[in-house]
Amino acid sequence: MPNYKHIDWTKSPAHIRLLSQFNKPHSRKRVVQYEYLTHDLKEDTDHAIQRFVDNEMLTQPTLGEIIKALYNKPPIEEILRKNNLRAVGDKSQLVARLVEQAPEAAQLMVGEHDLLVCSADALAFLEVHEQEQREAEKVAKEQAFSALLNSDGKQAYKIYTDYHRTYGNPEMYGGGSYYAEEMEVILNNEPELLKHLSERDKKYLRAATCMPKLWREEASSKWLPEDFSTIYEDGEVASNLLAKYAEIQHRIGDAAKTDKFQILFDLYDVDSCDICRKFDAQILAVRELPEFPDVRCSSRKGCQCSIQHHWESQYGYSEDEGDSDDEENSEGASNRRGISVDFADILELDSLEEFISERVHEYIKENIEIALDPLSKLRSLKQMLEEELITTEEYEATKQRILLRI
Repeated sequence: MPNYKHIDWTKSPAHIRLLSQFNKPHSRKRVVQYEYLTHDLKEDTDHAIQRFVDNEMLTQPTLGEIIKALYNKPPIEEILRKNNLRAVGDKSQLVARLVEQAPEAAQLMVGEHDLLVCSADALAFLEVHEQEQREAEKVAKEQAFSALLNSDGKQAYKIYTDYHRTYGNPEMYGGGSYYAEEMEVILNNEPELLKHLSERDKKYLRAATCMPKLWREEASSKWLPEDFSTIYEDGEVASNLLAKYAEIQHRIGDAAKTDKFQILFDLYDVDSCDICRKFDAQILAVRELPEFPDVRCSSRKGCQCSIQHHWESQYGYSEDEGDSDDEENSEGASNRRGISVDFADILELDSLEEFISERVHEYIKENIEIALDPLSKLRSLKQMLEEELITTEEYEATKQRILLRI
């Protein structure tokens, strides 16, 4: 008897994501070690894999598929030359020649393995599922934007959550309200930077700015009408300013008027204007805080400051030190800026995946910047994915851990 639960995996987003791990030959043992998969699957990962094997959705790859997955061209060319075979052509041609004319050498390249790959039926299922997901996402975005135009952030968030409960990770996307709370600020507050807009353009800018709060990859400018008019360079800049305003207002939303916050700009920030930067390292009570970004802000990205609660116990400040001179405040700000991830060190590791999966959780717990400003870490993580420094699986696993701290 197979040692796994009897479930309809075709309706489980987590199981479908697991199956997609094997679009190309992948080590079974390696996939089993992804801890986040077991959490999402609600069952042992190896049991889920065995179900796919028994259902003929996963199968052993051919010799050629394995070599193509494991090696780039130079090692294949080298083996061909050693066997007095032509080493000319694209990778597929080289692999086919090696397998056909030197099968023993090809087998030696592979050795013992535990690789599995999607069967033809599995690939067909994934293709249909991906098409259905794209169509569902398009509809969900249109419905959410319509709700946002009506200032109904709760309904927009529900549409977003329902979509991810069907196609995404329901625990990651359906449980938190951090971005939903920021949307409420965007939809309901009236900052100075909006007052030059017509009522129609205010409505569209608010709704468009909320869209990336739900779908992180979505560009706000995509949702603005062609005749949108603003005093800023374009609608994207206006949206960036409004998003930064909401981020700061949300941060201080529950604070008492006497609570103190420190305003910080990164030492190498080149995207903030002098009007906003003059407040760098200042510690102010909520009632003393200016409106950020300033209505005259010239930053395309919308003022890149961060604002952090100023706790005496954490940084050793007394009440008097809150009014200390700029030199002391600047020194304290510099100390906090020094707490960062050294990505150069990460790149020197033999296995980035091992670092991400085994060390990042400990790092997140210990690193105070993540505790204070998880959004910056999410942006850094996204940049690593875009620059192909980490895989999609590593990105999703790490993002989930960071989101749990928000």
